[in-house]
Amino acid sequence: MKQTDKLKQIMQSKLPLIVPGVHNPISAQVAERVGFKSVFVSGHCLSAATLGRPDVGITTLTEMIDVTRYIVNAVKIPVLVDGDTGYGGLINVRHTVQEYESLKVAGIQFEDQVFPKRCGYLEGGSLAPVIEMQRRVAVAAEAKIN
Repeated sequence: MKQTDKLKQIMQSKLPLIVPGVHNPISAQVAERVGFKSVFVSGHCLSAATLGRPDVGITTLTEMIDVTRYIVNAVKIPVLVDGDTGYGGLINVRHTVQEYESLKVAGIQFEDQVFPKRCGYLEGGSLAPVIEMQRRVAVAAEAKIN
């Protein structure tokens, strides 16, 4: 069964879905072993674990792809992933979706902030205009293959 189908099945159960943020394969395996049904590869978790800093846009798509690949291969549960703001403009959103989809992730979460972004809980962040978010969602949906 595809990971996207597993996630849909879990979500259709109507039970709460608690998805812990992970930053490497061992943290994902621990989450799986203690009973979580899915994990989230978090840009914040990765930034904190590797740089000791909040997620302020330093972590690149390439770094996220590398770590996500290892995590997807280490667990059997669906993996959701942080798509940041799409790592740039609309062409970057398309590329982000295609790269993550090639890893067989179950879903991608995009932030509603302007690019470059700030960590969501730090002062100084700005929301993207609604029209920009609509475009991001449309491009992401169009870029999806499966």
